[in-house]
Amino acid sequence: MISQSIHLSMQHGGPMQIDIAQCIIKMANIHFKSEDALQAIELQTKALVILERILGLDNPQVAINYSTLAMYYHGSGFFTKGFEYMWRALSLMQLCSGEYHPDIANIYLNLGMMY
Repeated sequence: MISQSIHLSMQHGGPMQIDIAQCIIKMANIHFKSEDALQAIELQTKALVILERILGLDNPQVAINYSTLAMYYHGSGFFTKGFEYMWRALSLMQLCSGEYHPDIANIYLNLGMMY
């Protein structure tokens, strides 16, 4: 049903919508939980491209989604790529929200878990 809603939304307003990115993120989460990590990574990357173009790089939502992508890579066994995206999420979150934002602690916890 999510796939159908994405298709209908794309026909109605084009592919560059926040709602479409959110639906793609939900589909990526479903694929990751059903142990189809490569499809989850592909979908999460597609959603990130949409969010970066709409919101820009200096948005906390973009940083959080980089963190999610990092966890997908790490869960799939691509540890180096996972660390790369987690550090990117940390630097973006520090840039847009400051050093003391609560989501910074979450990223640090994820980095600790990854190590």
